[in-house]
Amino acid sequence: MKIGRIVQDAGLPVPRLGDLVEVDGRRGIVYERVDGVSMARLFQAKPWLLLHFARLLAELHAAIHACPVPADLPSQREGFARAIRNAPNLPSDLRDAALRALAVNPDGNQLCHGDFHPDNVMMTARGPIVIDWMTARRGNPIADIARTLVLATTAVPPDPLLRLVFGVARS
Repeated sequence: MKIGRIVQDAGLPVPRLGDLVEVDGRRGIVYERVDGVSMARLFQAKPWLLLHFARLLAELHAAIHACPVPADLPSQREGFARAIRNAPNLPSDLRDAALRALAVNPDGNQLCHGDFHPDNVMMTARGPIVIDWMTARRGNPIADIARTLVLATTAVPPDPLLRLVFGVARS
């Protein structure tokens, strides 16, 4: 609920925060229903708008990173370190190298989404709405952008035309 308040109070285009509820012993947060289609799905229907969507995605990402966050928001670096230490199939030499590389990178105090990609941007009548804030952290925007780039360069679209468009865009 804390992240929901932070992003809503920052004026970011996000679903409005509702109530905290409990159903069958499980707690959850009710958010505004967002009627629209994901940017990814809209891009599938209109691949010629690639540059428009890329610019919009970058502008939204920059707006997210412009938000300062409270010091008690979980640390991106600590989350990465935990994930690296707990990766079951990561050889120990790569684990150690990744942890050393992580240690020398600057932390940060900006809001980072943690899973920012076109499927987490809903295109609605009121404009784009950024969803899925479960992995938001306080950290370094460069690391957040790097994660988005990894997602963008490794995703394999199911549609053959989109695979062609993504291939051209990536080269």
